[in-house]
Amino acid sequence: MYNIIIFDVSAVFCPLYFANNGDYISIFFFFKLILNIISSYSDCYIVFAFDKCINNFRKTLLKEYKSNRTMDLQLRDALSKIEQILSSYNIPIEYHHQYEADDIIATYSDFAHKNNLKCTIIGIDKDLYQLLDNSGTSIFHPFKKIFITIEDVITKFNIHPSRFALFQALSGDSSDNIPGIKSVGPKTAASILNNCDDMGDFANKFPKYDFTNLDLMLELTKLKIININFNINNNYKEIRNYIINIINELN
Repeated sequence: MYNIIIFDVSAVFCPLYFANNGDYISIFFFFKLILNIISSYSDCYIVFAFDKCINNFRKTLLKEYKSNRTMDLQLRDALSKIEQILSSYNIPIEYHHQYEADDIIATYSDFAHKNNLKCTIIGIDKDLYQLLDNSGTSIFHPFKKIFITIEDVITKFNIHPSRFALFQALSGDSSDNIPGIKSVGPKTAASILNNCDDMGDFANKFPKYDFTNLDLMLELTKLKIININFNINNNYKEIRNYIINIINELN
């Protein structure tokens, strides 16, 4: 069974960038990390997902969405440089002007699930945990060097990944500036979900909370399946050799 390996570029690169004080050597370390990861596979499709969302549909729903995040010009330039390098070798990349890298990754996960493929996501964002509900999808943390499992999510959050988007809608997500439902934190969100099979039960069983904005919150947290042209090929050995060439050029 073929494995699609999809990299969440910003999520993987940014820790390297900040660990190296914004130095461009972080680009070299990024590609070294990529090579180490893909070298553990004998054959696979490889895709790099970028955040180039100009007209983010989530911002039209909530103007404060991710307003707590800023990206300095040097970091933006470094990410552009990575994209240019990959493109110069015709290594598959994906981006969308209305949707985020996480939505692209969700779409690839869905594609893999429907086509009897495996999908390995290389990333660190907990928003991706909801995708573990797709059979064949796994998440690899590139810095901890471990796979995040369904059991890990259940142990940490006390809910199944299939309800993780709803969990975030209830409890909010400070990293994305999503407020969630007032006075509902992670423990309460888990309690609500574990005591209710359906969203329609929330208000009856937990009347002290105002769930008026829950649909909006869920629209923000649930990853979307979007229309894209799947940019994959099975030239694994060729791509691996390209990555080696890139590393040698950057060294």
